[in-house]
Amino acid sequence: MREIKEELGIEVGFTDLISLEIIDYSVIKAELIDNEIAHVFLFKSQKTFADFRLQKEEVSGIVRAKFTDFCQLWLGGKSVITIEGFKINKSGENTLLKKNVDKNDFVPHDISYYETIIKLIKKEIKMMHG
Repeated sequence: MREIKEELGIEVGFTDLISLEIIDYSVIKAELIDNEIAHVFLFKSQKTFADFRLQKEEVSGIVRAKFTDFCQLWLGGKSVITIEGFKINKSGENTLLKKNVDKNDFVPHDISYYETIIKLIKKEIKMMHG
């Protein structure tokens, strides 16, 4: 909760989070070696971009995409999706951002990582809507 407040500038209580799963993964690509045990949570929010106050030393921007588009990017159907949000420019100001991205614009996890995350989110959405 402290990290969310420090890095994103929003208050989130632990009870606001939906625990999805603990994922043990390892990524080794070029100069990146990342071994993690990720506690994955879902946070359902009505917040707008104006609610976020990013810690520029840790977070360079924040974006969103339609979940259906994200699924199609990773599971098939789309090779490019549109994201929108903002990034912090060199002057420390928020600059609006809307662009098309592909899989290479995401953290280089194995596709199985994204498949697992998508499966868990879909399961939670299904439970929310009965």
